[in-house]
Formats: sequence, C-alpha cells, structure tokens
Amino acid sequence: MRPCELSHPPDTVPRMAPGIDYLAHIRNESTRFAQCLERADPSARVAACPDWNAADLLWHLTEVQLFWATIVRDRLDDPEAADAQKPDRPAGTAAALTLFGDATNQLLDALAQAPENTAVWTWSPLQTAGFVRRWQATEAAIHRVDAEIAAGDRTPIDAALASDGIDAVVRFQYGYRPDWAATEPTGLVGVIDTIDTDLSLPLELVHFEGTSPNTGKHYDEDIAVVPDAPAATTAFTVRGPAAAIETWIFGRDPRGAIEITGDPAAVARFETLVSRGVD
Repeated sequence: MRPCELSHPPDTVPRMAPGIDYLAHIRNESTRFAQCLERADPSARVAACPDWNAADLLWHLTEVQLFWATIVRDRLDDPEAADAQKPDRPAGTAAALTLFGDATNQLLDALAQAPENTAVWTWSPLQTAGFVRRWQATEAAIHRVDAEIAAGDRTPIDAALASDGIDAVVRFQYGYRPDWAATEPTGLVGVIDTIDTDLSLPLELVHFEGTSPNTGKHYDEDIAVVPDAPAATTAFTVRGPAAAIETWIFGRDPRGAIEITGDPAAVARFETLVSRGVD
C-alpha cells in the first residue's frame, strides 16, 4: 500500500483512535504474517492481488517496511531517497523471511525513536511519523490476512484496530481527490456503524472524473469522502463487526453478514466502489 497516483484533499483531518498500541500491532501482525508464509507454498496465489504469489507478498511487505523505516529513521522528505536504499530481492523463502524480520525490526526501532509529530514525507496530508505508525499497523494486518488466506489458516483481526483501519482507508484511500480531476457531490451520504466498537463514520459519495497527467489513465467513478459536517439524512447504512467491514472494504472478503440498508441506488453505487478494492 504505497502511494497511489491520486493526492489526498489537504483539508481532511483524520480521526485518531485513542489507546491503540500501533507498534504492538505492527509487531504482532508481522510475526503472524511471517509464520503463515513460512509454511505456505511460495507459488500460492494471493487472492486479493492475483498477479502476486505468496513469495511476492512476502517481498512486498518487506519492501514496504524497509521503505518506511528509512523514511522515519532518516527523517526524509523525499521518497526517492528511501527507494534508492532498497536492497535486492533475496532468493528463496528462508533468506526472504530473514530480511523481512530485519525490516520489521528496523521499522519498529525507527518508529519507537520518532515522536508522533516528527516531520517526514508521507503520501497523505499528514507528513508525520504518527501517520506512518498508524497506517503501517493497518497495512501489516491486511497483508497478514492475505498471508493467512494463502496458507489456509484465518484468525481474527483485533476489533479496535479494524475499526481504526476502516476510518483510515476511507479517509486516505477512498477519498483521494487530485487537482487534475473534476469532482461533483452526489448528495448521497452513508454511514458505517460497527456493532463491536464505537465507530460511526459518515461518508459521502462523490463523482470523480479526469485523466491522470502521470499515467494517462482516465477515471470516471465514485469515491467516498468524509463530509465536513454531519448530514441531515443518510441514504444508506453499513452495519456489522469491525473486522468483517474492514476486510470487505479492503477487498479481502465477501460482504457476508454485513448489513447494508437504505436507498437501493446508493447502496449499489457504494458496493461498486468497494468492489474496486485496495491493493
């Protein structure tokens, strides 16, 4: 989950969840991730990322953790400087797991030594080590799910971390609005309510259209942004356990028992948005 080509609206302020030990989650999720991939077939496909196999997944999270460890440790304001320090990909599972363990340790050490408001480059409007700490906990959890699916051994996601991940992915992935795109509010506001945490997150469907000057790709689709003010009415409600909603929104699980009620057209548009998934 490195930066995508879209940029986040600068006026969005995230909800930070109190009491979450992000470093503990990074450590625990990374440990479980490695345990799964140690016994998984390296050629097993990764369901949410069909171009990857299990070996690619292991290398991906290794790259990600080394990248952010370098950004935070060296207080970098340029991602290219971190990319330039990327090591070669190891050959074989044993060597890859060893490097992954080192990557996790480097990331944890860097974050432990960086106060929350330490200025560093990120792909979000929050240019702080605190954002890296928060997003990397969610990143590790989601890729742990990928590893468990590849290994055929699922375990639950912590509800508080999942709730925080829902908030983060809606704000920082689903809500990107670059300067080169035209956006038009639809007036369709929904809310995500978790039944096992206190999350009640409003989101507005916004139509987004434009052609990226970087890739030439044309976008004509809905995004979801957190509105600046509460809406008088909501068009749809998404309700269920935090972990189930998070893995569905990240494209890792089917909707299952998650309940979505409200205007059928609004529900269909939101489900179409979710079906695009998050890499």
